[in-house]
Amino acid sequence: MDGRSGTRGDGVGAPGAEVPVCSRCLETLGPPDPPVCTLCGAPRSLQADGRCPHCPTPPVHFAGARAATSFRECARTLVERLKYQARDHYAGFLASRMVRVCRTDWPDWRPDLVVPVPLFHARERERGFNQARLLCDFVAPPLGAIPAPDGVLRRIRPTPSQTTFGKRERAENVRGAFEVRPLTGLRGARILLVDDVFTTGATLNECGRVLADSGTAEIRCLAFARTLLASG
Repeated sequence: MDGRSGTRGDGVGAPGAEVPVCSRCLETLGPPDPPVCTLCGAPRSLQADGRCPHCPTPPVHFAGARAATSFRECARTLVERLKYQARDHYAGFLASRMVRVCRTDWPDWRPDLVVPVPLFHARERERGFNQARLLCDFVAPPLGAIPAPDGVLRRIRPTPSQTTFGKRERAENVRGAFEVRPLTGLRGARILLVDDVFTTGATLNECGRVLADSGTAEIRCLAFARTLLASG
């Protein structure tokens, strides 16, 4: 990735859709090779009992999840620059890749509302923005959906970083960390839940649980990048 050439995302507004990504790096930003798990979107590698080892710990509260690419090389650099170097103008390009995989894998499905995974308020103040909110605002329009207003889904307690946790620890870490604001009118809505990176799906699944409890019709999840735990 360098500053000598750029590319513009498909179907996402011009502000932020152009990012300095060289052609060599752009080639690394494709989705996982098929076949993939029909539920979580990970490269398909079934266990002896027929289950995908990369799906969230059951019960799963979303109908499907996809990511635009794998969390490596250029994708990792883009996410880290967006989150930790405040390159918020990268969000449009990342969102364009997400829209592409959403349209390809779910051509007959359209969300009513796009909801970002929230940060705890202290973390968002420290960072100055929520990267999932930025992605949400770019993803919604080309899909004909509405970006959820701030506060529809809230993180009600801080959680330690998930980085060093295994699959079960991640699920425990986020349990009870989210709530839906009362009287938000979600009943019967098709929800697209958006985040920057999907690892075990624990965060997305817990968000999906509280959204499902609010009477939503269906929840699907979309991330820019997917990373897999080696074990656990």
